[in-house]
Amino acid sequence: MSRKSLNSVLATPLQKAIDAKREMVHLSETDTIADALKALSKHKVLSVPIYSNDPEHAEFGVEDSHRKKVYVGILSILDIIILYVEKTLMNGDNPSKVLSYPLSKALGLSTEGARIWVAGSDSTIGDAMETLSKGVHRLLVPVEVEGGGEWEYHVCSQLDLVKYLYKRFDKDPYLQEKAEKTLIDLSIVFPNDDDAGVPAENASMVISVEPTMKSSDALRFMASNNLHAVAVIPATSRTRNLTFWLHSPYQIYAHFHFKYLRLIQQLNLFSAKSIKWIQSTS
Repeated sequence: MSRKSLNSVLATPLQKAIDAKREMVHLSETDTIADALKALSKHKVLSVPIYSNDPEHAEFGVEDSHRKKVYVGILSILDIIILYVEKTLMNGDNPSKVLSYPLSKALGLSTEGARIWVAGSDSTIGDAMETLSKGVHRLLVPVEVEGGGEWEYHVCSQLDLVKYLYKRFDKDPYLQEKAEKTLIDLSIVFPNDDDAGVPAENASMVISVEPTMKSSDALRFMASNNLHAVAVIPATSRTRNLTFWLHSPYQIYAHFHFKYLRLIQQLNLFSAKSIKWIQSTS
């Protein structure tokens, strides 16, 4: 497999990497935190697009001509954690009161949530990789509705792109060759190992908490460090023999995702000019 073939994969329209038949879960900004938690749990996702019925918000959002909605942000579990920490642990509010807050109170509290990243109709796999490899977790992607004339938005995540590439490993010897290398060989992680010649200060870090930490402290830690998830590791565990219990199985490879996407993307020169961000209404 040549680089020419890889270029062909990365030049593929971004719509090919997402399942347009998959239901996109979305909520109104007037829905409550309790509604959001139920939706995230039911659909096993960590974020959900939020739409507004307020005409004044239209200029700040992304209009979906098919669903007749204006999306004003993407709410993540981190936004909810930050709101919970602020209202209960810092202000002393009752947790049950937080569950009744409208989603507009939480939208945009996290760094990433303050912006909506939107792909263009001509965006490619390579364009998305450039954006997602910088740490952005998800994009809104326009997909033309069958019959033409209207567009609806779907979410494309880091995981969607990794899955897309993974399905092509067996068909693409160039990607397969990369996949056979270890994470250390690809410089995605660096061991804290004197034998490997890697100084301790250059070793990769796993941000973690201990199982004995109070849940309130763990949530405060996540909120203050803008973390969607943390590893829970016993203090006695050795670096080279860790078992991970993460907040969600969907986040286990989050750090690996964008580093791998960056590695693949760097083999080519994509500018991602078709992907833009819009400031959240919050």
